[in-house]
Order: sequence, then structure tokens, then C-alpha cells
Amino acid sequence: MKLCVYQYLFSFLQEVKEAFFKEKTVELKGSFADLVTETDQRVEKLIIDSFKEKYPTHKFIGEESVADGHKCEWTDDPTWIIDPIDGTSNFVHSVRALGSAAVDMCMVALGAGEAYVEYGIHVWDIAAAALIITEAGGIVMDPSGIVLNVVSTNNNTHHICL
Repeated sequence: MKLCVYQYLFSFLQEVKEAFFKEKTVELKGSFADLVTETDQRVEKLIIDSFKEKYPTHKFIGEESVADGHKCEWTDDPTWIIDPIDGTSNFVHSVRALGSAAVDMCMVALGAGEAYVEYGIHVWDIAAAALIITEAGGIVMDPSGIVLNVVSTNNNTHHICL
């Protein structure tokens, strides 16, 4: 499975790389900071279609799919949580800067920061980084001090503290 994922990942990254310096169509999903481009949508569709073909029983929770109205369903089936371009604001403005929850969380896991607090984020913003924090010996919790379970249906607050 590892080799297959890397092969797919390379093709997805090529898609993003080719679009990086091109003019982009940008839409707002909810707020001025919640942007989506055609590349976000195209890459998410590529990821889901490619992995569904290889792993037909797996489930997918994608940022752009959920924004388009698909339900975010938790089951016991293997589930891929997808944020096709983490840091769309940076992508839109063709800059390379820190500025996504996942990157900031990984900086804490690395020891380059003591803590990170974020409000108003979703599971696709933190799922991978929460695993990295946990593997590095850190704790991801909500503001009340409860350890965060990214697959819990009780994550209605969408807050994170490290």
C-alpha cells in the first residue's frame, strides 16, 4: 500500500505544482479566509477517484466535498481525511509561507514551539498533524482540556489546543 500511495501522491503534487503560478479562479466558501480554487476541487477529486479504484471499501471525508454538501460520515471502515491543498491562501497568492494549522502543529511536534491554539478549524485541517503530535509525545485537546479524538462525532466545537 505504501508504494501505491507514494505513486498517487507524486501525480497529485504534479497537478498542484503545474497550477501554482497560473492564474486561479478563487471562490469563498464561508468567510474571507475560507478559499477554494479549481485546483483544490480537481486534486480532491483525483485523490478520491484514484483511491476508490484501488480501495473500493474505503471512505473519504474531503474538505471540498463536505463544502459541496456531502455528508461527513464516521464508520468503522478505513477512512481517508483529505485537505487537497492545505494553505489555500498561500497557494492563491503564490507565496511559500507557514500558515496552516497542520504546519503550525508540526512545528510544536518538532519542538520549535511550546503550544498552538486554533479556533474554527475542521478535522481535515488537523487529522494528520494530530497524529504527528501524538507520535511525538504531545497531546491534542479541546479548550476544556479533553483529549481530542479526531474521529469522534462529538467534535462539534472545532477547537484545538496543544
